[in-house]
Amino acid sequence: MLHRPTFINVTAVAAAIALTATVAIAENEEISVQLAWLPGAEFAGEYIALSNGYFAENGLDVTLLPGGPGTNSVQELVGGIADISITYAPPIMYSVNRGVPLATFGAALQR
Repeated sequence: MLHRPTFINVTAVAAAIALTATVAIAENEEISVQLAWLPGAEFAGEYIALSNGYFAENGLDVTLLPGGPGTNSVQELVGGIADISITYAPPIMYSVNRGVPLATFGAALQR
């Protein structure tokens, strides 16, 4: 059976965003999050947190950027379009193998 990441928990994004939250709480920091694919169930946590105001309660103005067939989440991150990227392991490994300076902080996998 093929194992692949199928959903990202909002806590993983919140943890990444928390890294910048010390300044964000005082300033209402704008943060863009690039999703690996089109809006769907795998990003439910992020959309629920956004619609329920959880990010805003913590001083974060989060914009979720949908991915899709023509979107490269790593390029969007490295190019400065997104502050955080939620993507799958292969593009990360491919990019790091070619010297792109990336740091990963969490992973979600459904078996």
